[in-house]
Formats: sequence, C-alpha cells, structure tokens
Amino acid sequence: MDTANGHVSWQAGFNRLVDVLAALDARGELELETVSAASKACSECWSVAGNWRELEDANCRESVRGIAVRLKGLLDENGRTYHGGRLYVP
Repeated sequence: MDTANGHVSWQAGFNRLVDVLAALDARGELELETVSAASKACSECWSVAGNWRELEDANCRESVRGIAVRLKGLLDENGRTYHGGRLYVP
C-alpha cells in the first residue's frame, strides 16, 4: 500500500465510478439505489478527509467536492431526488 500517494489512486477510482454512473444515466439504466449509495459514499469520504490530518495536505476535501459536484449533476433540479425518487443526501 502506498500511503504517500494512495489518495491519488482513490481519487482516480472514485472519478471512474462517477464516469460509469454518468454513462448509465445517459443510457437510462442508472438506478436510484446506486445513486444513493454513491452519494452516501461521497459523504463518508468528506467526513474522513476532514478528520485525518494527513489528508489535509493532499487537498482530499477538494477532490471529494469535485466528485460531489459531478454526482449532483445527475440529480433532479432540486438536488435531492433522482428521477423523482428520494435518495441519501447529507
């Protein structure tokens, strides 16, 4: 495990996950449960990034914020539902 650069790998993986979600959304195949799980994971990552001092230097919160913005782009205009269904929103 590369503790010095693990956040870079994590960020790339989470961004790829959002790429997959966006592709599924474009095809009309993305499900509410999947979007909700991604939203919850993003929220948990935000909490972790704010609580580990080592992650502050890596600007992990900025990475999580960027991912959150991309996820929010998939939601309905109110930012709290996906295709009318309520999902996990912190």
